[in-house]
Amino acid sequence: MENFAPGLREGILTLTETLRVVLFFVCVAGFMLQINRARAEQESLARPFVRAVVIVGLIAGLPQWFGFTEKIFLNVADVVNTGYTEHPMRTAEQMRASVADSETEFSFRRIGESLYKASLWAAAKLVVLVGSLLQLPFLLLQYLLKWLCYLFLPLALAVQMVPSLASLGTRYVQQTLAVLASPVGFAITELVAYHLLTAYQTNLAAAY
Repeated sequence: MENFAPGLREGILTLTETLRVVLFFVCVAGFMLQINRARAEQESLARPFVRAVVIVGLIAGLPQWFGFTEKIFLNVADVVNTGYTEHPMRTAEQMRASVADSETEFSFRRIGESLYKASLWAAAKLVVLVGSLLQLPFLLLQYLLKWLCYLFLPLALAVQMVPSLASLGTRYVQQTLAVLASPVGFAITELVAYHLLTAYQTNLAAAY
């Protein structure tokens, strides 16, 4: 996917490093707000300190745990659909090849059956072709969303130090995890579509 958006990854990584000063300023401001709202008890005062250490640690180690989380979801996608990480469009190629190899014989003596069989195979080829054409834009969209989420993820972590914005930051982190988990959904969709097409061909051959 990097060939379709050259320089995007490097630009976002550089911009994220540049904006870290602003993020730590937001963390300090949120930490002061939490201390101001805390009651004069040891447990109440210790909670903002622990929260600040966790948030700052997550921001500082973002490249490491972000890549680790992405690798986990990609491994799950490989378990679901073997070889998905190396070639995400391999199943689509197999489906196109399977419908391309299917030839229908036309007979004037059984013209009704021949037309019916040809229409069924044409519908299958159309569905496979449309699905294959839509797969690349979705993969490219997932790649772009992943790096856009990475760009604003440090800010989402930082605003969790601000009590009024903590829920907004949590929802953003959840959305980022959903984007990282999308390869698992793609792998499941490919696997189900491939087996549905195989079953369709088997049942069609058995019916004839």
